Amino acid sequence: MNQQKTFDAKNFTVISGQADEKELLGKFVYFSLGNVLAEKSAKEKSIGNLKKLKKDEGAKRVQQKDRRRNAG
Repeated sequence: MNQQKTFDAKNFTVISGQADEKELLGKFVYFSLGNVLAEKSAKEKSIGNLKKLKKDEGAKRVQQKDRRRNAG
């Protein structure tokens, strides 16, 4: 059975010329994520949450190391 796969051409971008992989990736991300927007307050809140999470994880790692040192 001959099964043909079709695709929607509007989901693809054609880049002419010689471009390295980083340049292609940058263009792909630029054109793919162009419609993704976030409000400044939501972005700042997310960044704050990530910083707090990173700080909490760092404190947990120190506590785990201290427990191992004190256990032996």
